[in-house]
Amino acid sequence: MQLSLDLDDLMLFQSVVESGSLTSAANKLGVPRATLSRRLIALEKSCGAMLLKRNTRKVSPTALGLDLLQECADIARARDSIARKIARSATSMSGTLHVAMPIEFGTAWLGQAISEFALEHNDLQIVVDTTTRPIDLIGEGVDILIAFGEPKPSRLTVRKLGEIRYGLYCSPTYEAGLPQPISLATLPALDWVVTELQSGQSLWNTVPSGAGRSALGRVRARVNSIRLLREMVSCGTGVGLIPEILGRDYVPGGRLKRIVPEWEPRLPLNAYIVSRTSVPRATRAMLKYLADAIRKSQDA
Repeated sequence: MQLSLDLDDLMLFQSVVESGSLTSAANKLGVPRATLSRRLIALEKSCGAMLLKRNTRKVSPTALGLDLLQECADIARARDSIARKIARSATSMSGTLHVAMPIEFGTAWLGQAISEFALEHNDLQIVVDTTTRPIDLIGEGVDILIAFGEPKPSRLTVRKLGEIRYGLYCSPTYEAGLPQPISLATLPALDWVVTELQSGQSLWNTVPSGAGRSALGRVRARVNSIRLLREMVSCGTGVGLIPEILGRDYVPGGRLKRIVPEWEPRLPLNAYIVSRTSVPRATRAMLKYLADAIRKSQDA
């Protein structure tokens, strides 16, 4: 017959034996003596045997009680070990942090930010998954999922990291072959290079009020990497929406030129995590680092 024992009652039993009396144990644990006595009687009833010999002043374990006492000590050590591990996981900057993000941006600016974070926390192993497929945070053990666009209804916790500001760029050579002046109204007549993410978010529909229909013209190329988009635009394939933090580096050398500067579409950047409370320290630190890095890059 399999017994069903209350682990809390076992710990109370251990405390009574170590204290030497019900009164001492009750004072130590901060529970009424009558409650302690009732819990011990329930434990003995579950075991079907006497565990303690009692008199008015002290208690002593029976032979079975002595055997049970050793098992209780093992349980207490396992409990304390688990408690220490839980405490370390909540406060430690070691272990593994699994981050997933869109491939088109993860290999660009966010990859640099995560690398800098890793250099600041040498004891933390970071696993980065860049992908275009849907991510199951729980099933795949992902700690942080970074996604662009307005948050979708979800049972996950969403933390907004910031907004990515885009600009419209083309190569000077491509611009030279266009009718002037270039304006919001003439954008649908241009060749475009777009990413899968931009297609899903329809960034070209965010033109200022009164500009009319979508700004998107003929799509010459559709790619899944923002770096590849930047290279193709700089080589004259067409125009493209590029995050300012990536596009502005190509302007001084003449590889890219910003056009229609009054149009600055923005794309929200959010982080999805499983826990609503007790978020591990490493996860909190990564979220704060990314939010700070995004804010600084947009202010530059």
